[in-house]
Amino acid sequence: MTVTISPGNQVIDLLDTGVAPDEDPGDGIFTATWTPLQTGDYDLEFQGHTASSNSPLETCSGSVLEDLHYYLQQVPFTWEDAATGGTFLIDGEDDFTVEDHAIGFDFPFYGKIYTEVSISPTE
Repeated sequence: MTVTISPGNQVIDLLDTGVAPDEDPGDGIFTATWTPLQTGDYDLEFQGHTASSNSPLETCSGSVLEDLHYYLQQVPFTWEDAATGGTFLIDGEDDFTVEDHAIGFDFPFYGKIYTEVSISPTE
């Protein structure tokens, strides 16, 4: 199975082999990775072999909104036991109490900027 990405007519093989990024061989879930070179609109045409034809199975469109320049960085890990320290954030004993707390920085996520996190004392 392949997917052709336009503009650019880039053809990517979708695999079901159990080799990363695919998790389980033969499960019917075909996977690949693709990194767009720029923002903009893209069309994806999925094509595969069926018993009756080799015609497109599905076509879909989407947009890459912004280049966020994510990167991977190793950071030191330090365990903090919440039983011996930490900061008490919320008082409640049900699943319905929710409080918003500032995180101290802008967190871009799918085109929206978040500055708070919602916390609930799920018991």
